[in-house]
Amino acid sequence: MTERRFRELLAARAADCKVPGASAAIFCDGKVLTAATGVLNVETGVAVTPDSIFQIGSITKVMTATLVMQLAQAHDLDLHDPVLRYLPDLRRNASVAWEGVTIRQLLAHSSGIDGDFIIDCGPGPDAVTRYVGRCSELDRLFNPGGGVSYCTAGYVVLGRITEIVARSTWEVLFLNRIASPLARSSLLSHPKEVSQFQIAVGHVCDETGRYRIPRRTQLPAALAPAGSTVAATASDLVAFALAHLGDERIRESTGLLYPDTAISMRDAAASLPAPQWYQHHRGLGWALFDWDGHRIFGHDGGTIGQSSSLRVSPQHSLVVALLANGGDARRFHDLLSREILMDLAGLKAPAPPPDIELCTERRGRLTGTYQTATTRIDVLDSVDGLYMRTTTMTSPGEPITTSENIVAVSEYACRTTARDGRTPEAIVFHGGDEVGRPRFLTVRTRTHRRVTPEKSIATYDKSPH
Repeated sequence: MTERRFRELLAARAADCKVPGASAAIFCDGKVLTAATGVLNVETGVAVTPDSIFQIGSITKVMTATLVMQLAQAHDLDLHDPVLRYLPDLRRNASVAWEGVTIRQLLAHSSGIDGDFIIDCGPGPDAVTRYVGRCSELDRLFNPGGGVSYCTAGYVVLGRITEIVARSTWEVLFLNRIASPLARSSLLSHPKEVSQFQIAVGHVCDETGRYRIPRRTQLPAALAPAGSTVAATASDLVAFALAHLGDERIRESTGLLYPDTAISMRDAAASLPAPQWYQHHRGLGWALFDWDGHRIFGHDGGTIGQSSSLRVSPQHSLVVALLANGGDARRFHDLLSREILMDLAGLKAPAPPPDIELCTERRGRLTGTYQTATTRIDVLDSVDGLYMRTTTMTSPGEPITTSENIVAVSEYACRTTARDGRTPEAIVFHGGDEVGRPRFLTVRTRTHRRVTPEKSIATYDKSPH
C-alpha cells in the first residue's frame, strides 16, 4: 500500500461514515505510514495532521496491563495474588463480590465483577483512590474465572494496585514507565498537558443530524487507568504496539517488557462463550481475534465523541492504528481495519455462521430480560422474529434505548443484523437452567444476567420507550 493509497482510503471511509476528522498510522515492511483527513473541530475548521492528538479511550487498559506486567516480571507482585491482599477495604459493607478475585482475572476481564461503574470522584492525584473506595458497592455477575465480562472498574482497581506496589501515582507511573521508555512526547497522561499540541475534540449529532461539540468532553479523571484521560497520536499507538511484538531489539530500545512477558499477554487467558467469529478470547489486557487462522491482537477505545482502534498481526509484523472524532465510529474502524489487513496481509475478515430458523419454543427460551448494573436488554419475539431492545443508563443523562432485529445462527446464539457492510456481532445465550433457558447473555464482550423468565409475546412495539 502506497502512502497516497492510504490517504485516499482513510479520506473515503471517513466520508462514508461521516467522521469529522481522523488520523491513522500503519507499520508494515519495516516502516511507518501516516495519514490524516478532516478537521479537529467543526467550529474552528483546523485540519487534522498525523501529529494531531486524540483521546484513545480503553486502549489505555493495555497500558495499565503493561504496568502490572512490569511489576510482575520484577517479582513485585504475582498475577495470582488476590486483589483483597492489596485492597482489603473492598470488603467494606460486608461485600463478598471481590472474594477470590485475582489480579490475572482482572487483566483478562474474567473476574465476574459487574464493572461498568462510571462515577466522577473529582480531580487530583487521589481520584483513583477515591474511586476504588466506592468499588465495594459493586455486585458480581458470576463467580471469578467463570466467564468473561468487560470490566472498567477492574482496570481502575489494577491502576490502584500499581500505585500501592510502586509507591507512586498511576499518572507518574504511566509517564515514567510507558511514555518515557517509548520516547513519545505526544503520548500524554492527561488533557492538561496537551496545550502545545493540535488537539481533536469529540463530536456528537444533535436533533437535526448536525455535529456539535458536547458540553462535557472528558470522562472522569478517576477512570484514568481504564481510559478516561490518555491522549496520543496514531504513531504513538504504533510505537506502543511494536514494543509488544516481543522482538529483542525492540525490548532493548524501549525497556518496556521482556519479550516473553509481552508474548504472554497475548496468550488466551479467558474465552468468550461460543460461537464467536470476531473476538474469541481475552489475553492479559489485549483482545484476541482469529482471522483466517491467524492470531490478531488489539483493543478498541471510546470516549465522549472520540474513538480508537489498534490491530496487530505478529505473523506479518503489521500494526494498524486508527483515531476518529465522531461519526459512525464502529463502522469506520471495522471497515477500514478490514480493508487494510486484507490489502497488506491478505487476511479476510471473519464471518458469522449461516443463519438458521428456530421454532417458536426455542425462540421462547431466549426471550426475557437480561441486565447489568447499567444496561438492560429485552429479548422478545415479534411478528418479524427475535428482537433486542437495549437500554443503557448513562451518568449523567437520560437512559439511551436502541432496538434491532437479531437473527439466529445456532440454538443459543444470534447475530446482529449487518448494516452497511460492518461485521455482525455475536449474541450468545449460555448457562442454561434445568429447562434449557439461558441464565446469561453475552454481547460485545459484556455478560448480562437474566432477571426475568418472561415468555415471548405475539406483537411488540419496536419504538424506543
